Amino acid sequence: MVFDNAEYAINLIKQFKNKKSTINEVDENIIKNAKCFVAATSGNVGFIAGGDELKLFGYRGLFKENDIKQLSEKWWEYWNDYWKKRGTESAYDKDYACEVTIPVRS
Repeated sequence: MVFDNAEYAINLIKQFKNKKSTINEVDENIIKNAKCFVAATSGNVGFIAGGDELKLFGYRGLFKENDIKQLSEKWWEYWNDYWKKRGTESAYDKDYACEVTIPVRS
């Protein structure tokens, strides 16, 4: 899952043949000009949601807008470290979230 990463979202649009949209057509300009959005994939399903305002909730309640990007970056730093150390003496315990998360690269 990524926040406000236009490259990821555009690749996501190109990746899937069957699309459902609440607006007429989604193109690269809509993504590039969005005030905020979140995009994610899981297997053969993906989504992009956005608008003028985006509120995310976790088990502790509402995430502050300023914390979302920082938390996302922190996750990807952990993910990279997990894979860097995987199979070494300093490896983390198996983390299924890391094992199934594959970043989209262009």
